[in-house]
Order: sequence, then C-alpha cells, then structure tokens
Amino acid sequence: MKRRTYLKSIRAFCLDCMGKSSETVRDCPARHCKFYPYRFGKTPETKPDSTPLKSIRLYCLECVGTSDEVKNCSMPECPAYYYRFGKNPHLKGNNPKGNPKALKTFRQNSSGQQFLASNSNDLSQIDTQVPITDKNSK
Repeated sequence: MKRRTYLKSIRAFCLDCMGKSSETVRDCPARHCKFYPYRFGKTPETKPDSTPLKSIRLYCLECVGTSDEVKNCSMPECPAYYYRFGKNPHLKGNNPKGNPKALKTFRQNSSGQQFLASNSNDLSQIDTQVPITDKNSK
C-alpha cells in the first residue's frame, strides 16, 4: 500500500466513501462526520474541534467500538488504518518523549540554559548576570 500522510489518508477515505467522486466529496452531506473538515486532504482555514490524527482516532473508535477492537482492526486496506491510534507511525523513534534512549541523549546534549516552559515562573532557574550601574558613577 502506498504511504500517505494522515491528511491524504482522510482524503482517500472520503473518496472511497463517496464513490471516488471529488464532486460528491465536495458536496458531502455528512457534516457530523469526523473527517468532514479534512475531506479535501488539507487543513481547513477555520480551526475544527479536533486535529486530523485525533479525528481518525475518534472515527475508528466509532467504527469498531472499543480501543481493543481498534488495536486489533482487521481492515488494513482502510486508508485510515495506519493512523488509527491517533499517532503518526512514520515519526516513531524521532520524538524524544516517546523514546527513553533519545530522551536521555537529548538531556545530556542540552545546555543548562534550557528549562521547561511549565517552570518558567520559577525565576531561580534562570541564570542572568545584569550589571548594576549607578547613575552618579559617571
């Protein structure tokens, strides 16, 4: 099967659903469908309720019922199959949060200047050296 992006997978799914007709996909009456905002294979101008990957996950849960059934899905020919967990499988191992070894390497290679955004209110983590000058010393 051809490797597609998640948006192109949604587009392929919509084309399959509407009999391979672009015009029918454009005029799709199923506005409640999770894929409706992404039916053109592009991110819409107006922000939808969920991301494309989350939409695929929600659709798959609707289709089969439970997470276990999504995991054991027997429809690999479905365009959304590879994205059914709501994650991009093509990025596996590239995200340091999902790969403990990569996270350890990232932490070892990062400088001491970096800190978590969640801790940005704690100014004790920021090392700043601001020279104090007296106006009268000039």
